[in-house]
Amino acid sequence: MQPPPPWRPLLQGNDATRAHNLVEALVPSLQGPVEEYPLLSAHAALFFGYRSLESGASEDRARCEALLLHAQSHPPDVAGLYAGLAGLGWITAHLQSLGLGTPRSAPLQRSIDRALMKLLEEPFEGFDLIDGLAGIGLYAAERRNKDLLASVLKQLDVLAVREDRGLHWFTGPDQALPGRPGEGYIDLGVAHGQPGVLPVLGNALLLGVEEELARRLLEGSLSFLNSMRDACVFTPSLVTTKGEIKRARLAWCYGEPGWTAVEQALALAIPLPGSTPRPREPFQPSKIVDHGLCHGAAGMAHLRARGSRHDSSSAEEACEWYRLLLDRLPPAEAAASAGTTPGFLEGSSGMALALTAALNDQAPRWDALLGCTLIAEA
Repeated sequence: MQPPPPWRPLLQGNDATRAHNLVEALVPSLQGPVEEYPLLSAHAALFFGYRSLESGASEDRARCEALLLHAQSHPPDVAGLYAGLAGLGWITAHLQSLGLGTPRSAPLQRSIDRALMKLLEEPFEGFDLIDGLAGIGLYAAERRNKDLLASVLKQLDVLAVREDRGLHWFTGPDQALPGRPGEGYIDLGVAHGQPGVLPVLGNALLLGVEEELARRLLEGSLSFLNSMRDACVFTPSLVTTKGEIKRARLAWCYGEPGWTAVEQALALAIPLPGSTPRPREPFQPSKIVDHGLCHGAAGMAHLRARGSRHDSSSAEEACEWYRLLLDRLPPAEAAASAGTTPGFLEGSSGMALALTAALNDQAPRWDALLGCTLIAEA
């Protein structure tokens, strides 16, 4: 396994000053516990955890641990990675790996492990990263819980559909997203589809969990994904039951940027069988109207920053996306409105993490939540 290239800050001079000012404008929205949705406090804790590593300030560490404790005191009753137990467990385990935690961290993780293992004793229908098996798998890998990860792989194996092009996972009517074909479809986005499974399979290989099964699923999945890319000149988002291929947007959740970042993370850690990455789509500000990580300028900037470790030309594009975010979200506006939601995917914690990563040389391993980092970089 080749060592990953070192992380380096991309923003300099006036760009760096503007980014710092925007982060500071977002900070007030992250400081207090979120009573109506306590898991958002864990998202904010993730930001303050990384901030404390850079600043060394005791108040940042204390804020991180207080917010984390608030989230841990109100665990969610669903399983998912972004809104459930797997997400709270992932952030708790990740912050522990950084030397941050609370008296509740260890017992909470044991409780989450038991709950998720019990859940997987029965057939589990959803396979995706946001709410399904892939999200539970990312938590299991971060936690180094090999038994839980093995259970995830076995469930993925049961759900996999084998065909001549490889294998895929089908999104059935019960899991279909609003506005998508109600009869079901093959989802090709990182957030809700097949590319989001790849980091779980890669982590399983790195941890030596069900290696034969993990490699078989990985090779079959990559074969299918490559066939989809070869079948059209654009990056696909889904395939209908009639074989129609729909075009993806430009984002992490759907489209080339997220897909590329996931495969680049795999390539750093393990040999990729027959991978044929599609050329990077150019800077297209008109295609992005949001600010956050999921489908906004911050996400595009961070994904291209990740890509700069593979292709130096991606660094300048990352800076263009950062500048777009800075132009569209002045600090005064961020403080007044956009920064009021502290969520990771679409809110201020994700934006602040992405901006902070562009300002220092602390490797942003938090983006394992996006599938952009495997445990090899821990």
